[in-house]
Amino acid sequence: MKKILSIALIFAVMSATFFVFAKISAQKNNFKQAEDFPRDALIYVQIQDLPVFIKLWNESEIRRKYLESANFAEFENNHLALKLAQRANEINEAVGIFPDLGFASVLSENRAALAVYDIGKIEFVFIAPMSGEEKILASVLFQKQADFEEIRLDAETIVYSKEIEIDRARQRQKILFSNFRGRLILATSEKYFLQTLENIKGITPKNRLTNEPLFKQIAEKTKPNLATVWLNQQKLNGDWYFKNYWLMSETENLENLRAGMFDFEIQDKKVIERRVFLTADKKFSRKIKMETANRLTKFIPENVHFYKFETFENDDFDAAVFDVLFDAKNVSKTNKNAQTKKDFYFRDWGKSYSFSYLDDDFSKQIDEIEAEISTDTIAKNTGAELTKIIGAANPTVSLKLFSPQNLPPPLFFETRKALIFSLQNPANLNRQALETTLSTTAKNLFSVNNRNSEFIWTDFSAETFQARQIAMPSLGWKMFYILRQNVLIFANNEELLKEILTPRENHPKFAETFEKFTVIKLENGRGVFNEVFQMLENDDKNSSEAGSNNFFTGNVGSLLDVVSDVERIEIRQTSAPNFLFEEIGFVLKKKPE
Repeated sequence: MKKILSIALIFAVMSATFFVFAKISAQKNNFKQAEDFPRDALIYVQIQDLPVFIKLWNESEIRRKYLESANFAEFENNHLALKLAQRANEINEAVGIFPDLGFASVLSENRAALAVYDIGKIEFVFIAPMSGEEKILASVLFQKQADFEEIRLDAETIVYSKEIEIDRARQRQKILFSNFRGRLILATSEKYFLQTLENIKGITPKNRLTNEPLFKQIAEKTKPNLATVWLNQQKLNGDWYFKNYWLMSETENLENLRAGMFDFEIQDKKVIERRVFLTADKKFSRKIKMETANRLTKFIPENVHFYKFETFENDDFDAAVFDVLFDAKNVSKTNKNAQTKKDFYFRDWGKSYSFSYLDDDFSKQIDEIEAEISTDTIAKNTGAELTKIIGAANPTVSLKLFSPQNLPPPLFFETRKALIFSLQNPANLNRQALETTLSTTAKNLFSVNNRNSEFIWTDFSAETFQARQIAMPSLGWKMFYILRQNVLIFANNEELLKEILTPRENHPKFAETFEKFTVIKLENGRGVFNEVFQMLENDDKNSSEAGSNNFFTGNVGSLLDVVSDVERIEIRQTSAPNFLFEEIGFVLKKKPE
């Protein structure tokens, strides 16, 4: 199975390979190669030096770690991997060529490009320009030409074709290749192979991929480097195989994306992935000023695992406050995906497959009293009040901090969170109304109805500043806030608040504007992750059965080991009408000298 990485899969593992390509210089290139490919492609990929690219992947430490990981072991046995293995073996049996990375590496002198037109059938066109005809004729494909039917299309064009049985002999597919005008062309679709030849001849310029409107718009915003991937997301969202076998989440999350292009560049201490998305809406977000961002970075503790800068849209900062202080999500008042409650009656019994499909009312005692206030109602009311109170101070930027901390047994771990607002008009913040709203919400959430529990705000000394705190009766935890000049800070942990307020000289500094900026520190988070989920899995009574299915410490944890050379991930986001730009930087650890 470890050989099963067909040409179409080479680029599925790309994101993992870029950590080892420091030897390749990122030279300027363009999308001239895309002119040869027909339109209607779902995916297009171009690489500067495919043989070197694959050689470095095969010799890399990250490849060894991945092939030995629990995540890869599980991938080997899922439906997608088995289907790909079956297809590769069918090609090998029929043609005598195994479509793995070794085969792909000998097809190209340097530059290479691939376009995928059908994911289910794995229909693709592969083109590798070569400097001399003798090199093409010496390739492994032409060594197999005797097994193919030779077809002369015209005085200039000779095509080698062979029809094979695929999908357990339920379908037939052609494999075609040709040496044409200094290009080695390989395809698994006769239709797109012939269209490629016409594009190279210049017969059908309108059918070039570069004339595809989605491709053209997004290519103008992209500067190609080491490798570039283009996705026709609009078509992929409607592709059955993509949704059922390739996609890791629901397509609803991708509906706003029409197309995307990912470009990769290698720098001395960083691997950079730049993403450009063509979006359906024309949203234009506000950018965060460098002065504001640099002022807020002074509050970021060195040992924090995650932090995120962002601006506000539709005054949704109340949801962030609710998440930090009450460790719950505030349901958006404009949530279009909210599902209405469905009532079931006894006449629906015949339509139900089990009791578990019935409404919660069937599980209640006859004399049970309905709760007067639901969590959703509390969240909605709190959101409305916080929106009005905090909104009066005109918050423009927020900085969210997340720093989980393991606790000694028999305790578990604490999700330490903080939220920092930069206010334009701090004098307009009604602190009394703020405290009343938060204490009332806490009482409704954490106390029994009609119980006269006391939720009282008191002063709290944090370093040289006076903060406010409120204790949750019988729960053993508190929440805090402090207004310091034009900065409002909320926190759910005393120690974290003190770390935030501790003066420090070494802090991140920004040299350009952005709309969102996120940092994930993998180095600090690995230990916490392993300890937390080890405790969960050790407590599972069934963990000793069926080979101990330790998904998090085994499967997910193995991926953390694969990228162990990455110190942190930085995600920068900006936008323009109909465009979304993301830059993801994988900052590598310093190598020991």
